[in-house]
Amino acid sequence: MSISTLSASLPQAHVQEFVLYQKLRGRRPGTLKAYHEFLRRFLREVRRPVEEIMVADIRRFLMAEESRGNKTTTIATKIACLRSFFNWLEREEYIVKNPMRRIDRPKLPPAAPKFLSHDEIEALREAAASKGLMDQLLVEVLYSSGLRVSELVALDWDDVDIVNKQAHVREGKGGKARTVPLSTRAARLLKAYRATRRDNNPWVFYSREGNRMSKATVEY
Repeated sequence: MSISTLSASLPQAHVQEFVLYQKLRGRRPGTLKAYHEFLRRFLREVRRPVEEIMVADIRRFLMAEESRGNKTTTIATKIACLRSFFNWLEREEYIVKNPMRRIDRPKLPPAAPKFLSHDEIEALREAAASKGLMDQLLVEVLYSSGLRVSELVALDWDDVDIVNKQAHVREGKGGKARTVPLSTRAARLLKAYRATRRDNNPWVFYSREGNRMSKATVEY
């Protein structure tokens, strides 16, 4: 093997070793394949040994990727891959200086809010109903009102207007009070639940020990 061929093969050997390292970390086969293909292409286009790759080389590569029509989120993913690769090279002492330390992650647009579909909501309602009144009530009140769990467990009966189907949050985010709507189903379940209560405690949701229900219990 010639010196030039040996020099060209060394970076690809680094890629193989890095992919093996990621495999031992439990990365999925699809992720390993994406790492392997992307890093091999990166090194082919940069055409330098890893210890000679400079910040300018990486920036030129990323600008070329952008000119090919890659979206900002895709560029951010590629930067994350390169950062992981060069951090590994540095830890393994294959390089002295890490050029990725001077490559900033692009500012990403705010992610679109995620929401459940109608079918998913109905499936959730059915699952909660099979567990009993309390699970059904928690799901329905949270879903219809948009309350945070911490706000839910802080509700007292005086805060709930079953007739007008609304609840008053005394101290919401930032200490601000607000009124939230309740669905007809939530109001009906609240009425049925209150009829089962035999205590005079002010709070709506209580634990099996008779105390106010905790945030952790609701989340569980």
